[in-house]
Amino acid sequence: MLALLAAALLSAPSGPGEAVVLRVSAAWCAPCLEMAPDFARVEQAFRDAARFRVLDADRDAKAIARLRVWSLPATLIRFRGRTVERDIGYLTPGEQWALGARAALWPAVSAALR
Repeated sequence: MLALLAAALLSAPSGPGEAVVLRVSAAWCAPCLEMAPDFARVEQAFRDAARFRVLDADRDAKAIARLRVWSLPATLIRFRGRTVERDIGYLTPGEQWALGARAALWPAVSAALR
């Protein structure tokens, strides 16, 4: 069931004007666990501007492979069904906040580039 949800998340485009922030994590990944509380705070701050999801590298292995994530932690911004930004490795709290802000800005950036 989780694999079906992960596949649907990857194939479905984001909502109109909405970016999706995907954090790829695993229970055994110490940096992933360290990032989790700040990721939750960033999600709360930007929840009206972007969707935030966590994919478990062990449960969602096929979806993770489709995203071409080979190292953890990984954080991706997807917009209109495409990965537009990819960060591999530990992100400091400040880097996570900046990523949330960039995700919130993707609709405006996309509109300006049209």
